[in-house]
Amino acid sequence: MSENARTEAFRSPLLSGPRLNVLLPLAVSVLIWLAFSPSLNNGFVWDDEAAIQHNERIKSLNWENIRWMFTTRYTGPYQPLSWLSLAVDHELWGSEKARGYHFTSIAIHTVTAVAFFFLARLLLTAALGSQEASGREEKALPGSPYSDMATTWGAAAAMALFALHPLRVESVAWATERRDVLSGMFFVLTILSYLRYARLKPGDEGRVAWYVATLALFLMAVLSKATVVTLPVVLVVLDFYPLRRVSRESGVRGTVTLDKALFEKIPLFLLAFTFGLLAIAGQAEAGAMMGIAKHGLVGRIIVAIQGIGFYVSKTLVPIGLSPFYELPEYPLLIIRELTIRIAIVLGVTALVIRKRKRLPGLAAAWLCFVILALPMLGFVQVGLQIAADRYSYLPGMSLALVFGGCIRAWWPRDQRRVDTPFQVPAALVILLIIVLTPLTRRQCRFWQFDIALWMRAGGVDPRSSMAFYNLGTAWDRRFDGRGSAIAAYRWAVQLRPDHLLAWQNLGNALLMDGKNAEAVEAYQKILESDPSNVDMLGNMSLALMGMKHYDRAAEYAQKAISVDPDSAPVRNTLGVVLLQKSRIEPDLKRREALLDESIQAFRGAIQADPKYPNTYQNLLAILYDRREHREVVQVLRKAVQSMPDDLEMMNNLAYVLATCSNDDIRNGREALELALRVCEKSRYQRVGYLDTLAAAYAEVGDFENAVRIMEQAIEIASQKDAVQASRLKQRRQEYLIRRPMRLDEYN
Repeated sequence: MSENARTEAFRSPLLSGPRLNVLLPLAVSVLIWLAFSPSLNNGFVWDDEAAIQHNERIKSLNWENIRWMFTTRYTGPYQPLSWLSLAVDHELWGSEKARGYHFTSIAIHTVTAVAFFFLARLLLTAALGSQEASGREEKALPGSPYSDMATTWGAAAAMALFALHPLRVESVAWATERRDVLSGMFFVLTILSYLRYARLKPGDEGRVAWYVATLALFLMAVLSKATVVTLPVVLVVLDFYPLRRVSRESGVRGTVTLDKALFEKIPLFLLAFTFGLLAIAGQAEAGAMMGIAKHGLVGRIIVAIQGIGFYVSKTLVPIGLSPFYELPEYPLLIIRELTIRIAIVLGVTALVIRKRKRLPGLAAAWLCFVILALPMLGFVQVGLQIAADRYSYLPGMSLALVFGGCIRAWWPRDQRRVDTPFQVPAALVILLIIVLTPLTRRQCRFWQFDIALWMRAGGVDPRSSMAFYNLGTAWDRRFDGRGSAIAAYRWAVQLRPDHLLAWQNLGNALLMDGKNAEAVEAYQKILESDPSNVDMLGNMSLALMGMKHYDRAAEYAQKAISVDPDSAPVRNTLGVVLLQKSRIEPDLKRREALLDESIQAFRGAIQADPKYPNTYQNLLAILYDRREHREVVQVLRKAVQSMPDDLEMMNNLAYVLATCSNDDIRNGREALELALRVCEKSRYQRVGYLDTLAAAYAEVGDFENAVRIMEQAIEIASQKDAVQASRLKQRRQEYLIRRPMRLDEYN
């Protein structure tokens, strides 16, 4: 191939630098959607239930909820912009299906990846300029088609490794981790803005604007997730290399002294410090922080070093990825893994130090990688994980830049040796894509639903108590999964006997399954470690009641009340125990005394928490049975006042007011008003509510409407319950002869 022909090949429209700058990131963007498309079929998993499905605060974009987003540390992290993005998703997609949330996360990740392409290209170009200045770039000077193409392919390689790697799946395919992709996008945009600012000299037009833009973008980054707080330090590293802005002497054109470089970043450091403290406070408030005494300072250092090695090794060999890598009880128990990863870290660090002058780009990238990983390395331990795939989102960019730099450096520099614009380095990038894309698609499918997710975690690490605990909770949510849940909980507590949450869930599942004696054993394990645990004392009372050990059940309930007198659930439990005991009491006087005690317990529960519906139901059952209708009305009024959205309580009050045999209690007009309100809110589709409305109409003498409403109720009931429809027809006959309902006749 002649020299002229070779030059013309590089000048072709398709392969020219400007076209490649569009074609390559566009191609990788399409591959991102191909790689992550399986997550569009995934559901909500893990914390999504609390953060999205049952979070009323993101279901309406009003000022009160927006204020909540900017003031809350709900679930731990301070992340107002992430809450805001999820709220926008709810406006667009609702909260029943996760598809729209995953679509948004993939879109944001794609934007981040494209921005990272241009960031990588700028940094590689700056590094090339540094090499030229030091005399190491001999054949292909900046601006030549060879260097331009090499830099573009290097940036595309970095983009592909970062964006398509399976380590990104947790951040993209888990809806709650919107904070990762959102903060990552603002992270990259902040650096791009800073690079633009750094190119301008004092007094240049637009310099102040770019500085303000850098501050604003960094603020949005930390408002999305606080793990970006180390970004100002990264900018200082970039000032040294590849920007070479920092000079020991002032007055050198295009440079600043170190003190000035640090001074201009003071606002960034202040933002980082403020939001770092907010993040720590939020995690502590959520109970996710672990004291340093748990593993000691030496243990924390070991965990931190292995964390760095973990992200490097998993980037190189992305197999065995899991949603949860459990922190072992004693880190020294995983000697082999630790040894390998510590060796990787020490080896790379030694290489970087030794080659820092010859390979300054590698040194800068490694330093940035460590800096970005620092918040997640366990010095401030959050949770029980030793590492997490999502923690690699920002540090992964540094490793991707190293790969991009290698592709750029490997590109042939001698024009006479170039036979085709598609070189071996480009083939490596394509091979990387071919390998990573199916691995990422496969990893996305593990996030399809909770059971698949935690079976994967248990498969990767059969020693993980948390994996089997979470698997148990996933099975527990299924109506037919209690047996599997119990088995998973049993394995969790066998792996970690001090896993109190697993013991608690095991006891609850056994209790629901009617295995009261085994539930007592599970609760006893918790009470041995925490004898004042009010919830477990109450649950122990329920389990003993199921075994008909009423005296012991009452003792545990009383002990729980002595620990927390304001606990409505345990006062309600005491009331239920006394009620059950009264039913087997042969002595009539003693039985009535037990019922009186039960009523007092229920009244105390209502006083402790007027919004606890179970207590009202239990108390009303006794009062109905005793025909104490006046107190029934009083209790129901209290329930409606405390829980105005509880349609069942409102309907019960309306029914008693419409049908009570006591003329002093009956109030047809109030009953009609309440019944109409209930039926309107239920869209006239609930048979029981329509029955009450008909009784209210009859009480005020409007038998025509009573018959009409009853016929509507009969029509609905006939489709589901023939017995109920027959009973309603009898009531309609009463209305046809203009006879109102009376409570004593039908209850």
